[in-house]
Amino acid sequence: MDQKSAAVTVLDARTEPAIPGRMIDCRADIAQLTAAVEIPPGTAVQIEIGDRLLLGEVQASEPGPDGFVLGVRVSHSLNALSELQRLNRALLGEAPTARRDQTTLSLPCEK
Repeated sequence: MDQKSAAVTVLDARTEPAIPGRMIDCRADIAQLTAAVEIPPGTAVQIEIGDRLLLGEVQASEPGPDGFVLGVRVSHSLNALSELQRLNRALLGEAPTARRDQTTLSLPCEK
């Protein structure tokens, strides 16, 4: 997988901005990415990459050349976020149409 920009959000009671990162690899249910700051193992995270959303838990966090290299066990993946947003707007009466059939759930790191 090519390295792609990612936004990592720590899922806890605090509301902090997303942490910039880059996806290195995503296979089976493990995502490897870089992050600008350290995120401790055991932390629940949300990863936004392109039109995709991953939810998981940090398993490893090691210093690397561009910040920290994270290993995240992915538990959920949602593809086609733009289609989901269109559906949401349609349900709220903000858009004339939405195409439900293009929003898919997939295995965690499946393309």
